[in-house]
Amino acid sequence: GEEIARAIEEEGKYTTQIDDQTIELDEECVEIVEEVPEGWERETFEGGAVYLMVEVDEELRLEGLAREVVRRVQEMRKELDLDMEERIDVWIETDDEEIARAVEKHMDYVMREVRADSLFLNESPPEEVDADREWDVEGSELRIAIVRRAG
Repeated sequence: GEEIARAIEEEGKYTTQIDDQTIELDEECVEIVEEVPEGWERETFEGGAVYLMVEVDEELRLEGLAREVVRRVQEMRKELDLDMEERIDVWIETDDEEIARAVEKHMDYVMREVRADSLFLNESPPEEVDADREWDVEGSELRIAIVRRAG
């Protein structure tokens, strides 16, 4: 199909041999229809075409949400002027099931990136915390509380 379409586009016709007969196809004989599968985008350039998968699967989405949580905890660490290696405990509260799933699935990653010894998901933080802030993550509310670790 691509060879025929390319020949018609470049030379105005496609010629082939079937048995002893020469067959010539031109743009009046065929209709070239290009379909890009759902979830994909096509961009053409002088050297050809590039196809890009634009649909984000569940795993990538959860990974991205976990990174959003990390970014916000890191911002809170910065506001507290914590040293790079200073350890913390973190409480994350959200009603958004997808954010909760992201934190659960990527708990080790989140804890490692924010230097947390403990991470509590959807549990109330203690009365006294070093930082407590509400965030908006893609339209969902997220509350993060931080307590510095002693030592």
